[in-house]
Amino acid sequence: MQMSSVLNTSWGFSLAVAGGVVVGVGLIGAIAELVFPRGKPSVRDVSSVAEMKQIIAENERVVVHCGSMQYEPCQIVQPYFLELSAEFSNIKFLYADIDRMNKDFKDITKVPTFRMFYKGQFINEISGADIENIMAALSELSSQ
Repeated sequence: MQMSSVLNTSWGFSLAVAGGVVVGVGLIGAIAELVFPRGKPSVRDVSSVAEMKQIIAENERVVVHCGSMQYEPCQIVQPYFLELSAEFSNIKFLYADIDRMNKDFKDITKVPTFRMFYKGQFINEISGADIENIMAALSELSSQ
């Protein structure tokens, strides 16, 4: 697998990124390609609000993980978010780093925050790393 970059955190958590898409997750500095039974995982790392808005406009269902890999809850939830992207293949999964895009996400008070969009319109927001709540919200979005 060719990787364009690897994002490492102080907690020993790594993300393999190729073409702006998270393609692998590793622990303790090792990058391991994940195998999922339901499909290929895909989380796109957006670098600007303009890019994010364009993707939201072009896709019927979108979820944006607004987070920061310097915070443990975001590190913990990211592998699950990646796995959920394979399970909910009719939803476009995005990651927006609030540290890198801080001027655009001043309204985020808790990380991780997950924002859901349907046909370009904001419909729901989940804050915190409760996987069951995130899954329930994604199930609802997926069935719309």
